[in-house]
Amino acid sequence: MAKFEEAKPFVNTLGGSYKANFDKTYAETAQKLKTMVEENKTIYFDIETPVDELPHPDPQNYVKVSPISDLLSVLPSFENNLRHLVPPAVR
Repeated sequence: MAKFEEAKPFVNTLGGSYKANFDKTYAETAQKLKTMVEENKTIYFDIETPVDELPHPDPQNYVKVSPISDLLSVLPSFENNLRHLVPPAVR
């Protein structure tokens, strides 16, 4: 519709069949726009929840807190599986 509004002064200057065709297309486009806006409000429209009413995420849900000393003292699980393949000197 913005482009139609930009072109209106030029079409009014031209007049005749150009203006008649433009007015017809402009009216059809305006009707389509009105229909689309109404459909978006009734069919696809989701009510926007205010930010203050949104539930706050619990930080414990995202990160499992573990002491680092426990993680460093545990041997990796692949050590037991591959132990016989790698010589002790290389390990």
